[in-house]
Amino acid sequence: MYFSHDQRQTLANSEALINISATIDQSCDKNVYKLSTKIRTNKEIANFIKSLFNNKAKFDKSNTRNIQLRYFHNASDSKKFLKSLDKEQWEVLKLTPSLYNKEFNQEYAIINSKNSHQIIGQEFEGVVVVLDKYFSYNKNGELIYNGRTHYSPTGMLFQNITRARKRLLIIVQDNEELLNRCLQIL
Repeated sequence: MYFSHDQRQTLANSEALINISATIDQSCDKNVYKLSTKIRTNKEIANFIKSLFNNKAKFDKSNTRNIQLRYFHNASDSKKFLKSLDKEQWEVLKLTPSLYNKEFNQEYAIINSKNSHQIIGQEFEGVVVVLDKYFSYNKNGELIYNGRTHYSPTGMLFQNITRARKRLLIIVQDNEELLNRCLQIL
């Protein structure tokens, strides 16, 4: 029997609390293999993702021609830009919203775009994600989300951003801290 998992790819806080990874590790003590990094993404995108999710992570200054960055001051401008993108070139991925409560990320979500739960296991040539004003870093340098959501925003962002095979477009919305970190990496 084979198990394959990534403990960082949990979309709900309850999934992380259950800690299925520990159960699998305890059950399978023979022939455990760990991958060192993402194998789906190119090295450039993998480096960017690692550096984005931890602002204390060392990163290689490398060619970043496949990563684009745009900044908008508000949800309305972000949404207009997202709607204007060529759907043949870009897959706009949104965070999965709560079924019960309105969340801030719904203000800039495109109706026909796919959410984090719909794209598990898929990959796309070009991916677009939005970093809104609620993303920041904690004292350990880890990316966190300060808004109220049903699912884990950082888990969903990780799920979405790692779907990119060749091109990544980061939309930073009203968040100078994240804009500065992205510029530092790029």
